[in-house]
Amino acid sequence: MSKRKYKINIARLAVRGLILVCIGAIAFHFIFQRPCEHEYVYGTDGICTKCGEECEHQYEEGVCTICGKACVHEYGEDRLCVICGVRQPDEILSFSVIAGGDVMAHLANIQSAYNYDGSFQEGYAGYQTVYADGTFDFTDNYQYVKPYIEAADLALINVETTFSTGGPIYSGYWGSFSAPDALASALKYAGFDVAFTCNNHSLDYGGIAGLQRTVQVLRDNGLTVVGSRKSTDENRSSVIDVNGVKVGLVAYTYETGTEYDYRQLNGAYMEDGAWEYLNGFRWSSYSYLACDEDKQAIGNEIKWCKDQGAEVVIAYFHWDTFNEYVLEVTGLQADLARFAAEQGADIVLGSHPHRVQRMEVLTVAGENGKERQVPVYYSMGNYISNQRYETMDWTPADDPYASEQEIMAYLEVKYNRTQDTVSFDKVSAIPIYVDKFWGANLEYRIYPLVGDYQSGSELGISGNAWRAEQALNTITGILGSQYIYR
Repeated sequence: MSKRKYKINIARLAVRGLILVCIGAIAFHFIFQRPCEHEYVYGTDGICTKCGEECEHQYEEGVCTICGKACVHEYGEDRLCVICGVRQPDEILSFSVIAGGDVMAHLANIQSAYNYDGSFQEGYAGYQTVYADGTFDFTDNYQYVKPYIEAADLALINVETTFSTGGPIYSGYWGSFSAPDALASALKYAGFDVAFTCNNHSLDYGGIAGLQRTVQVLRDNGLTVVGSRKSTDENRSSVIDVNGVKVGLVAYTYETGTEYDYRQLNGAYMEDGAWEYLNGFRWSSYSYLACDEDKQAIGNEIKWCKDQGAEVVIAYFHWDTFNEYVLEVTGLQADLARFAAEQGADIVLGSHPHRVQRMEVLTVAGENGKERQVPVYYSMGNYISNQRYETMDWTPADDPYASEQEIMAYLEVKYNRTQDTVSFDKVSAIPIYVDKFWGANLEYRIYPLVGDYQSGSELGISGNAWRAEQALNTITGILGSQYIYR
């Protein structure tokens, strides 16, 4: 065979071999290298357990329908995820609020807290002044309400006395209230966070100096003070953090003069310049409502809170001259509550009538055009006092037990930071009854009328269980069962 033919045959064989190799490779690919039928562990990292390839995700509501892996969102300016198209959820924060009415310190309240060491004596009967060298302890008064107060994220109380002397002289007489500092520490012990200090007794003892010391004593006990201030350099209102929400607090008391009178409180002229330390509003001489100038000042304080970043605003009012011991809400109360709500307050609280008045939820227009719901507690009544059937038989005429029947406002607040809206999961009131009895000493107890409230209490000792039950029934009738705490 010639060399030329031999070379041709070799070439042909090489080509045939190459063809066979290609055919084999193709056959091997189709027989042994078919596409992987992926298997994923649902909801994990989206990697095939057979071949190690990553899933080509197909999302529905932010979750891959193939492998179950949740999308790691990347949101655009339109708040839609650029990967799966899901809208970014709203940022919603929540907190609870509890608030009580007037903490008063009548002579009997002070005496009941005194740790007697033989030095106790009453002073002049006309002034009902206590001279004491011993110590005081008011904590027992709050032992049954303490769990409710401590459980709330924000607890508020009105302090209707002064801490103006520091002892040894204390007064429980109307117009000259001055309580032992131990009352302030008892309020902190009970769990309160904020003390409202604007009321008709704010200047009772010591004028401006007494007011300033009252503020300092409460602050020394860890309470935020709203409604009065030590210095005119301080703000009139406060903004505090509650569960990550900035809450603004505004508080004002009525004065007893009109816009044309010299500033008065409790019918007496204020010390010159005292109104710069105390948040007060006068009534209009022509409408018997809060005067326009002072209403505008209240609106400015609500705006100030919002300018400081407040996302929820609570307004507190110690109401007017004409509603003490009165069941019906006055025109001034209704007008000022709605005004505060329209100015941006999200909750309105009230005291001074020394009895429970109705509550309601106002509907007002918001800045964004949407309607807002604003709960209003017109009067929470006394929180603790010596105003009782035995001492108040002359008033109120319609219910001589009314001043010992009280409520704590309780709300669960939801703030939508994304939408800048406030809503409520609960708007309610905890009925309470203030009991007075003789045990080892003169005693006061505040009972929350919730569940089996008589169990484990001293109501059996005092014999006032029927009065507590009457209080629950009366309060339910005033507020409506829909608002009673469950």
